[in-house]
Amino acid sequence: MNSRPARSATVLALLPSDEDRGSLSNILSSSPWKLRFAGRLQEARTVLRTVRIFVVVAECDYPDGCWRDLLKEIEQMADAPALIVASRLADEALWATVLNLGGFDLLAKPFHAAEVLPIVSRAFEEWQSRALLGWHAPAPGP
Repeated sequence: MNSRPARSATVLALLPSDEDRGSLSNILSSSPWKLRFAGRLQEARTVLRTVRIFVVVAECDYPDGCWRDLLKEIEQMADAPALIVASRLADEALWATVLNLGGFDLLAKPFHAAEVLPIVSRAFEEWQSRALLGWHAPAPGP
């Protein structure tokens, strides 16, 4: 499957740190993806309601929540984006937790192009596969 979007697709980065935003922006600047930023969960909610997002890169913790809060919200979306968690303390335990709870992957910080680009590409491929197959997240229970 082609990992390059036919049309411009958007990555949402929920990263409060200007340093992390700058680093991710530099890495993705020559990629086919648009990059949107949010520093708080409430900002991310607004973007997710108004822009079609295929992947979210989220810090473990931010001023008004954590990646688990965001994952719960994403899981309720009909066209759920893949969630990639970013952490300076990226270890096997956190990676396993992210995967077991339904996240896509874990990115170590500081960001490196050799890691970011393949992970975002794979996340896009998964999202694209679900979209092509017509898969949607299950509707929320009662």
